[in-house]
Amino acid sequence: MYSLNNVLSKGFELLFYGYNKDDTNTTHLSTYSRTPSGLIGYPVGGAYPPSVVATWTIDATSVNSTPPYLDINLQSVGLETCPNTDPCTCDTLIVYEISDKGLMSMRERYCSSTTNNVLSNAPGRFIVAFFSDATTQSGSGDGFQLQYLSAADPPVTPEPDTSE
Repeated sequence: MYSLNNVLSKGFELLFYGYNKDDTNTTHLSTYSRTPSGLIGYPVGGAYPPSVVATWTIDATSVNSTPPYLDINLQSVGLETCPNTDPCTCDTLIVYEISDKGLMSMRERYCSSTTNNVLSNAPGRFIVAFFSDATTQSGSGDGFQLQYLSAADPPVTPEPDTSE
C-alpha cells in the first residue's frame, strides 16, 4: 500500500487485450526508471522481431517536490505496416500518461512511421508500450527511439471567464 495526497491506495490493475496467432512465443519485456531524463530505443540494432510486448515505465516524480512535466521527443518511429488493413492491426507504439492521481490515459498512438514528433508538457509519469504482431511483412519496421527531458515550463491552465 502507498499514500498519494493522503489517500491510501492499493495499487492498480491494467487490462489489455490483443490478438496473437501463437501467444506461447510472445516475448515480454519490461523496464522501470525514476530518472528525470533519458533515451528509450527498441531494438538496439536491426529490425525488431515479431511477437513482442515491451513496456517502459518512467516515474520522474519525487516525493518531496512538485511533479515535473516532460517533453517527449519521438526521434524516429519505424513500424511494420499492414497492407490492405488498418495499420494499427499490426505493430503499434502507445504513450500513456499517468496523472498525479494515478489515472492512466493514452496520449498518443503510432501505427506507422514518423520522425521528430514532440509531446510537450507530459506528466512526469508515463508508460511507453510497444506491441508487434506474430507476422513480419517485407520491409518490416526498425523500431523507435525517443528522448524525454524536463519541459521548460509546466502547462498553463486558462483562467475561467467570469465576465458576463
